[in-house]
Amino acid sequence: MDELPIACTLGAADMADRRDAWEALLRDAALGRERLPHGARVRLRDARGIAERARALIAAEGACCAFLAFDLGADDGALRLDVTGPDDARPIIDGLLAL
Repeated sequence: MDELPIACTLGAADMADRRDAWEALLRDAALGRERLPHGARVRLRDARGIAERARALIAAEGACCAFLAFDLGADDGALRLDVTGPDDARPIIDGLLAL
């Protein structure tokens, strides 16, 4: 992962829509956020449609920001979304998850 350039290939016109989609997911479902050694974790309500929305955003983000890694899982009755990347990507991860 450290060998991939920290660059987003998403067009400028689409960035606002993507940011809005992340903000809406977090507003609707975030239970808490925490920093990880190489990224961050957000816990999401395990409610109808939340996992599908998260998976769609993960797929879209993975297509334009290959330097990030996403892991969506479940534990303790909630969804867990880990976003990790190179140390230089920390500001991007923090911005994505509103840390």
